Amino acid sequence: MNLVIICLLPLALSVKDIIVKKKGLNIQKKSKVYIHDKQEKTIFNLASVLITIFMGLIIPISVVASSPTEFFQEGYTPIQLIFRTFFVYAGFIIVWIRIFYSLGNDKAKHMITCGLSAAGIIGVVDFYIFAKELGTLSNDLVFDKLPRFDLLFIIINTVVIIAVAVLVSFVFNKKNFIIKRVYQIGILTFVVLSATSLFTIKKETDGYQVAKVEETEVEPILHLSTEGKNVIVFMVDRAISGYIPYFLQEKPELAEIYDGFTYYPNTISFGGHTNFATPALFGGYEYTPKKMNKSKERKLEFKHNEALKMMPQLFSDNGYKVTVVDPPYAGYMWKSNLGIYKDIKNTSAYNLKGKYSSKRLQEFAPYMEARQRRSFICYSLMKFAPIALQNFIYNEGSYYSTADSDMLSSSFLEAYTVLENLNDMTVIDKDSSNNLLVLQNESAHEAVRLSEPDYVPSISADSSPSDHPEYYKLGDKSVDVSDPYAYKHYQVNMAALLKIGEWITYLKKNNVYDNTRIVIVSDHGYELHQFDYMRLNDKKNINIDVERFNALLMVKDFGETGFKTSNDFMTVADVPTLATENLINNAVNPYTGKSINSDDKAYPQIITTSAKWSTSTNNGYRFDTSDGSWLSVEKDIFDIKNWKYLGKGDK
Repeated sequence: MNLVIICLLPLALSVKDIIVKKKGLNIQKKSKVYIHDKQEKTIFNLASVLITIFMGLIIPISVVASSPTEFFQEGYTPIQLIFRTFFVYAGFIIVWIRIFYSLGNDKAKHMITCGLSAAGIIGVVDFYIFAKELGTLSNDLVFDKLPRFDLLFIIINTVVIIAVAVLVSFVFNKKNFIIKRVYQIGILTFVVLSATSLFTIKKETDGYQVAKVEETEVEPILHLSTEGKNVIVFMVDRAISGYIPYFLQEKPELAEIYDGFTYYPNTISFGGHTNFATPALFGGYEYTPKKMNKSKERKLEFKHNEALKMMPQLFSDNGYKVTVVDPPYAGYMWKSNLGIYKDIKNTSAYNLKGKYSSKRLQEFAPYMEARQRRSFICYSLMKFAPIALQNFIYNEGSYYSTADSDMLSSSFLEAYTVLENLNDMTVIDKDSSNNLLVLQNESAHEAVRLSEPDYVPSISADSSPSDHPEYYKLGDKSVDVSDPYAYKHYQVNMAALLKIGEWITYLKKNNVYDNTRIVIVSDHGYELHQFDYMRLNDKKNINIDVERFNALLMVKDFGETGFKTSNDFMTVADVPTLATENLINNAVNPYTGKSINSDDKAYPQIITTSAKWSTSTNNGYRFDTSDGSWLSVEKDIFDIKNWKYLGKGDK
């Protein structure tokens, strides 16, 4: 934004001078004589080069360096992607700004040089001093949640920008050789940083090749028997519990598809992020964040892995065949380390996310590649801009593109295509074997626009909540889908439920439904402010959107019929109890020897509001929850009277 103004400034001033001369106006006013000397020309050149390197190399490198292989495309490497961004900025700043600059008189050139000098320093300050953790960034430069900046943070940033601009202007007009030295040092520093980082990226990616876009044969890995007992624990990452009544209203056939399920809307998670919530979900009440923090002898990675292995080990010890799909953060790694299961007999583990997406990705590849290249350019502009403008430029991840590719996400397609292939993955064994399936899927986590009424990926999805407002109101309650980002969450949640529903229909047709217990659960919800009754504020210490901690929980037991709703108080830590109940006598955690039950639910449940979700940094012996608070809740999670503030988080 500042660069555009700088571009137009000399032209405007030149036009003004032409008008004044043409009309013969004699303005008797003392004005400063501007001499655009060699020193100022040098500063203009230095500022242009530094901003080009910063926006074209430093910012893109900061994104790619975190995981270089994620940015490989069939047509180009991560380094080529970075240099494409660099050449775009070189053309705009070094070529086009220079053209506009050359059109101005000495006064205009003086002002544009001063402005460019200030803009470069302000951009660097914004990026390095006011950088804020905004969540996980996908390879098409979209955050996993909508960036939000506190008003105080914006005000402080704006004040600092004004102060820097005034200081640079003063120094530029008094002792501009200082500005020259600053830019010389800056360019040298950024060149060294860029070269070092590019070398590291090249070293990491040497020999790496993008898998050819060809359809992968679906493996038959999910074993279910017609005569034995089958247990399925299906974690749908970030599935929103509150949507279920509205889904049933929109598509009444879902009640028949999910015949036998009990929906528990009054279910709480122990945190708003996967690292805090999943240990308790897979391991039970021994692995809540508060209890994990009491044990200082073992690292979080060890405790997390133990929780992931608890049910597979327990069921395996009791004669079950076990299959695990996409366990979250196994080995505390982004791409799960399946080696943690190698010593558990009769257990197979698979990372399937992305394995069956090649056909879909091939279909959408031209749109997604164009989007990625454009997003890199726009992302650099966003991070260079003042904080007050960053959300405006980001524009919910579309960066103001009108292209159909804005409806797509490779992360969504990689997860969604696993759901599409569940039927083909399933093996029906006509015997009395017992089986445990533990699956995790992220389709509901990736907010994208889908094509209705089937909620499928499309490059021309143009549906809108205004098309059918009756879907989003139930009696005196409603779900707010007016925000496009919230609406996308509604859509991907519906898509996941429909695809899992297709699998359930397949199980019914193959006579393995009645003898199968199914637990569908999410690790947490998401803070989208869609339900008025979930916004709780005690006007003291508690001001939360319960949607963030309200986990989806739907359970079907053996031989159950009808779709029911229960308002019983539940937590995600009830999952191991639900999975083992009446199947494994006196079930105990094979690693700790403690009984698996829900006795702890009789006490208030303690959750963390921390947003320190990254397992690469929050990976010590205890969770760092210092950015949040500890809260307790019991009985009814939608009643503020049942919530208590317990104090600030732990460091």
